[in-house]
Amino acid sequence: MMERCTHGPLKRMLPSASEDLRSSDGQTELKRRCALAFGDPDALPACSATALRLARELLAALHWIHSRGFVHRDLKPDNLLIASDGSLRLSDFGASASVNSLSTRSRGTAVGTSLYFAPEQHSGVSRNHDFRTTDIYAFGLIAAQLFSDRPPVDSSELEGMSEPELIRCLSRKVVDEGHRPWGPAMPAVFAAPSSPSSAISPAAAQPVPEDVPEALARLVQSCWAADPAARPSSATLMPALARIDANRRN
Repeated sequence: MMERCTHGPLKRMLPSASEDLRSSDGQTELKRRCALAFGDPDALPACSATALRLARELLAALHWIHSRGFVHRDLKPDNLLIASDGSLRLSDFGASASVNSLSTRSRGTAVGTSLYFAPEQHSGVSRNHDFRTTDIYAFGLIAAQLFSDRPPVDSSELEGMSEPELIRCLSRKVVDEGHRPWGPAMPAVFAAPSSPSSAISPAAAQPVPEDVPEALARLVQSCWAADPAARPSSATLMPALARIDANRRN
């Protein structure tokens, strides 16, 4: 994957060995950057110009990867770095793979970070979907954090859990209950093998942040569709997010 990314547009979105990257803690740095855009070091303003720019930069990097037939497979804030000029860098391609190679695997251990897993990754169910849609799901979760500082799941619910307990808890919440950071629950279109969805009630709807425009909320929520085939592609999301950004400036 990295051999295919040593030139062209993506080179500007990848960290280099000589580059001044201010933090390896993606979420902390993204939060700080968005707060500084409004001169407030303690608050994260939703839908700030900086937040939208960072989201668009991440989406552009993701589209470049997807358009060349690859999946990142471990999108999370800690893999998003900020250069000294304030631009975003996408890092850690250790889990990346080609779409063609993934399509030949019917089932296997999910790769990535469980907090950012899509429902199909939690369940281990393969439906011959386009694996790039798992990146789109993770992008939606990151966008929610960027625009509202709301993590995929309240961290207080996960404290003290072992890794197996954490994975089981997240699978129940995301697959069976259909929990999402914003809006209504989206129970999976398939049941997790270990816990039939018919025995679990859907999660309560989560409020959309008041200062997130409706169009932006709809775009982010579309990335969380339970059915991978219903999620938009990066090619569809890019112009839609650009229009939202342009409308905000007008």
